Amino acid sequence: VDFNRQSWLECLIKHGFDVTKNTCFLWEGVTYYLEPESVHEFIQQVQGCLQESTTEKSILIFDYFVGGIPMSKSVKKLVASVGEPFRFSMENGLFEFMKKVPKLEVREHISYNFGRAGCASVGLKR
Repeated sequence: VDFNRQSWLECLIKHGFDVTKNTCFLWEGVTYYLEPESVHEFIQQVQGCLQESTTEKSILIFDYFVGGIPMSKSVKKLVASVGEPFRFSMENGLFEFMKKVPKLEVREHISYNFGRAGCASVGLKR
């Protein structure tokens, strides 16, 4: 699925995905390459799926950059040269970003690269 152009949720449902079942959305190595609007839309749609789930066990796990792309100019140039430049970073960090999806809460969070990147597990607020 091209998250910038297609509905990932429609594709999953078309192939039998049931939003009422426990689900772990593992979204690693994806956010960096998306437009900010696509990241926000994805997380909003996951929030909707989690609300339709019959249990609070469903979660979203994703990784992200904070405050810019923490890579050298040569790495950024190399990645862009293959047609997938880095596009997304949480400018003010994960917790500020999560305020935009008020029904979700951070369950676990790992920060690395001196706070410039991280991985989070989020679910519906309990």
